[in-house]
Amino acid sequence: MNPHVYLLIASLFQQFALACVLKGHQDWVRSLDFSQAVMDGDKKAIYLASSGQDKFIRIWKVSPKIHGDETGANDGSKGQSFSIKMYIEGPIFKVGSNLWQASVESVLIGHDDWVYSVQWQPPRLEWTENSAGMQAKIVQPMSILSASMDRTMMIWRPDVTADLWVNDVTVGELGHTALGFYGGSWSQSGDAILAHSFGGSFHLWKNVGQQISNWQPQLVPSGHSNSVSDVAWAKNGHFLLSTSHDQVEQVLL
Repeated sequence: MNPHVYLLIASLFQQFALACVLKGHQDWVRSLDFSQAVMDGDKKAIYLASSGQDKFIRIWKVSPKIHGDETGANDGSKGQSFSIKMYIEGPIFKVGSNLWQASVESVLIGHDDWVYSVQWQPPRLEWTENSAGMQAKIVQPMSILSASMDRTMMIWRPDVTADLWVNDVTVGELGHTALGFYGGSWSQSGDAILAHSFGGSFHLWKNVGQQISNWQPQLVPSGHSNSVSDVAWAKNGHFLLSTSHDQVEQVLL
């Protein structure tokens, strides 16, 4: 059993080298997902969500380290020497001539069983008007969807007032037919979430609220006779492809 997350950095020649090891999970890591770049003060940061069989979700922030010395920086080939400071703030590594740091942003506790899937809400395109005219920018919503074998999916968002991440939405199935969720996925617009379960069934919820969130279960197609191993949305969000151990692929419109 190796519950660690290994962060690898590609060189100009597309050769990956170990940058640092992220330690914290106590059991197998089941899912990883990177966010788009997010503004963190005057610099950009990338967030990594990880989930595992220890029932926890960890959010890691990877950002440039502008101030501070290079003590503990790792070149990816000589391993890592840890210190108390690195344990608190996270490991420091080099990308070219720049220093970066990977630190724990938050640990999310709420699921009662293995967390099989974790996924950031898809980024959206926003238009702003300035003196040069209309300009588009990609915005990463700070929302994470998790799916667990405890038959629930949760949406996690940061609470600005409390300065921590909270479970904002919980949906799930009470019956024994679900047998736990193997994975969950957002719709492109972020107003629907889909889970696939151990028995091969789909479970869909949609936010039908106007001013406040109101996630309600929806009718979904069926047809798989065995467990579903993976699902993926088309880039335009109009189609969903599923694959199952019953050796049948389905495209949902």
